[in-house]
Amino acid sequence: MRGENYIKDIALELLKDYKTIREVASITGISKSKIHKDIHTILPKVDIELYNKVLELLAYNKKIRHLRGGYITKQKYIKHQ
Repeated sequence: MRGENYIKDIALELLKDYKTIREVASITGISKSKIHKDIHTILPKVDIELYNKVLELLAYNKKIRHLRGGYITKQKYIKHQ
């Protein structure tokens, strides 16, 4: 396994520019499901404060995902005009 530093690095990458799990997964080459699993199982044992910050970010991302999807769709149609 990758160890404790791996999940802290993932968490810090998420928080760096308020990225989504999907963005971090594409950067690191690690699957979204693996990142989710490790965030919820390993990170609380390693750094509870960092875990709480990541949970806030994930809740925010979930709250605005419909807006993000609408924006992407709008950009797609603008590009094809």
